[in-house]
Amino acid sequence: MIRSIVRTTGAALVAGLVLGAGVTGQGRPHIDPLAMRILKASDALIQQAERVHFRARINYDQVLPTGQKLQFGGDLDLAVKRPGRIVATYRGDLDVKKVFCDGKRVTLYDQAANVYGVIQVPEKLDGAVRAMAEEAGFSIPLIDLVCVRPGFERFSRIQSGHYVGVHRIAGVPCHHLAFTGPKVDWQLWIEDSVRFLPRKVVITHKTLPGAPQYVAWIREWDFAPNLPDALFTFRPPAGADEIEFLKPGGKK
Repeated sequence: MIRSIVRTTGAALVAGLVLGAGVTGQGRPHIDPLAMRILKASDALIQQAERVHFRARINYDQVLPTGQKLQFGGDLDLAVKRPGRIVATYRGDLDVKKVFCDGKRVTLYDQAANVYGVIQVPEKLDGAVRAMAEEAGFSIPLIDLVCVRPGFERFSRIQSGHYVGVHRIAGVPCHHLAFTGPKVDWQLWIEDSVRFLPRKVVITHKTLPGAPQYVAWIREWDFAPNLPDALFTFRPPAGADEIEFLKPGGKK
C-alpha cells in the first residue's frame, strides 16, 4: 500500500508492513514454537543475503466515512544490495512512486507530479529505513521483509502465534502462520522448502474503523540479481523539480 502525504511543497510515500495485535486467553499469550521457528528461519535467510530482489502484487482497503470499503492495488518491484542500497518502484491505481537509496541519500520520486525529495541517511539499511520514517514520514512497502531493524521489532511485538497448516499459494505448498500484536492481526504464508520464502502476507488493522486489510502476494525471489551501483542512483527526469519533505507533525 502506498498513500502519499502531499502539499505544494512536499510529498511522501507511506506504506509497509506494520506488525502487531491482541492477546489470547486470559491475557496470557500463546506463541506456537513451530510457527516461530519457521518465521525466524525465513527471516534469517533473507536478512543474511547480500543481494535480494522480489516482486509483489499488493491490494489494500480504503474505508470511506460511510463505512464502505474500496479496494485499490499496485505492483511493487524492490531490490536491496547490502549494506545500504535500495531501489523500489510501486505502480498503483492511485500513484506511481520510486525510491532510490545509494547508501548516503534517499530520493523519493513522484512520477505523476514529476517532483522528488532527498534526505541524507546512514550508510546501513536499517538506519536508512529509520531515517525515511522519522525524517520524511514514509516507508517502502514490504521493506520489513529485508530490513534487519524492523525484523527484530517484528518478533518483540508478537503477542500470540499459531501454526495453521500447509496451504497452497499459486500452487506452492506453504506453511500458513497467524500472529497477533498490539494493533493488527497478520498472517504469513512461507514456502514449504529449504528456502522458507514468504509468498503471501495478510494484515488486518483491527484498531482502525472498518478493520481494513492489506494483502501482498510475493513472487520472483532472486538472491543473485545483477544490481550495479548505478541502479540505486536517482537521475532527475527532464523538468523534474526538487521539493522538501513534509516531516511527521507537519513541519518541513
